[in-house]
Amino acid sequence: MQRMPNISLSKREVKNLIRKSFYSSGGESYICKPNHSKTLYKLFRDGPKIIPMSENKERKIVRLHELQLEHSVIPIATISCRGELIGYEMTHDEDDERYSPTYQSRNEKIDFLDETHQILEYFASKDIIYGDVAYRNILFNKRTGKAKFCDMDNIFIEGNPIDLVGTTTPLATYNNACGIDEKADAFVHNMLTFQTLGVDFPMYLDDELELDFYEPGIRVIESMDDPTMFTGEYVIQYVKRR
Repeated sequence: MQRMPNISLSKREVKNLIRKSFYSSGGESYICKPNHSKTLYKLFRDGPKIIPMSENKERKIVRLHELQLEHSVIPIATISCRGELIGYEMTHDEDDERYSPTYQSRNEKIDFLDETHQILEYFASKDIIYGDVAYRNILFNKRTGKAKFCDMDNIFIEGNPIDLVGTTTPLATYNNACGIDEKADAFVHNMLTFQTLGVDFPMYLDDELELDFYEPGIRVIESMDDPTMFTGEYVIQYVKRR
């Protein structure tokens, strides 16, 4: 396995980084933004305690560093403390912000969903299942108007599994029925489409769906009632523009 560049930090430097350069946090990490850097540091944690990065995550970020994927945050270097890998450095654009559909028109929302659908298809061409397709993991660049995905260390890539599925997420619903397979991203993206467009799934009525979707899309939605019968299609391609 190819080694990435590594940033070695002392225990004191790690503590100061979290205390002085905290940027955000997730269920398994702290995100820090050092003052001298235009990048972000992701440090893995269990509660408040910094922990070693798993071998599964290390394999994935090394591969992502090699691939230099488009439309995503890219790992630049590993981060170590006392000889153990505890995180990694990643690219960051100051104009990126977490996506929110709040102030977008319907057509702008559809454009966003079309774009993220195409990005997921691009990932699939690289043997990647993204998995947790959710607003919190999608960045929107206010300068370019383009989307990109973050939290890339949680993907499925080349046999290296997704680390976190959750218990109440759309991904968990699909995983409980089918496991993580090549249809997972379409299922979860469809759920994001319903959320974004205000479609009440599964409590929908056929005549209501006809306002938003062409007939092939209605069939896709009906197949999602039982994930084991899901067609694997992205429903966004069948959305009507008003």
